[in-house]
Amino acid sequence: MNLKHLLAATAAWLFLPWLAHAQSQGSAADESPFMKIVYTFLPLLILGAFIYLGIRWAQSGPRARRTEQHMERVEQSLERIAKAVERKDKDGG
Repeated sequence: MNLKHLLAATAAWLFLPWLAHAQSQGSAADESPFMKIVYTFLPLLILGAFIYLGIRWAQSGPRARRTEQHMERVEQSLERIAKAVERKDKDGG
């Protein structure tokens, strides 16, 4: 199961109580304004948190570590090349 499937399943599981509450309410006239705001914005906040955590997870995962290690090796190679060019210029100059 990849990250997209996991996030979709978790989001669906979290939103089920709100869906059940919306269906059980005959009219929204007796609901307080605060609860209307909670039922409107809380699912959006939860979804935003999942997206944020998913991005953070992707940036700190094993693939990101491999990329960091690769960049370190490239940097070391470029330093060796720069030193070799400097020696060549010093000897040939």
